[in-house]
Amino acid sequence: MDSFEVEVAIKAERHAVLEAFWDLEEWPKLASHVRAIQMLYCDANVQVLMMEVETKGRVDRFQSVRILQANSIYFFQPTPPPMLARHHGSWRFEENGAETLVISQHVLDINLAFAERSLTAINHAENSLDLKSQIISLLRNNSLQTMLSLKARLEKPKEVYAS
Repeated sequence: MDSFEVEVAIKAERHAVLEAFWDLEEWPKLASHVRAIQMLYCDANVQVLMMEVETKGRVDRFQSVRILQANSIYFFQPTPPPMLARHHGSWRFEENGAETLVISQHVLDINLAFAERSLTAINHAENSLDLKSQIISLLRNNSLQTMLSLKARLEKPKEVYAS
């Protein structure tokens, strides 16, 4: 199993940040790699969804389950993207003064046979990197892109309307 973390500080209150990460409706508009989200089940603490993600021209559709507990959103993918045999992790939200520190943790088991065929077909130029590094880099970039998109939305100044 491999793992990595990505951290981003957002100038917003923790509850607002947590709410933005829990509300998946806007993700396809905010994060360019998220093509579509189909919510299969949703209540105050559990979400079951199908997500369609594009990475380097390849589109994968997979199931995710998300669980909200205290100041964290835990996820696992019963049917992960084909490059992964297993994938789970969390989004943790920690108050840090006037900011909220968002920590995205991913734990994964790579399907090396599939990854080798797919990555070789997708990108011959990056073959100098080993497969695990390439896949971790792809996941890290997708996670960071989502975090930075939500950061930009949350930190965008509210428009003031003159009466």
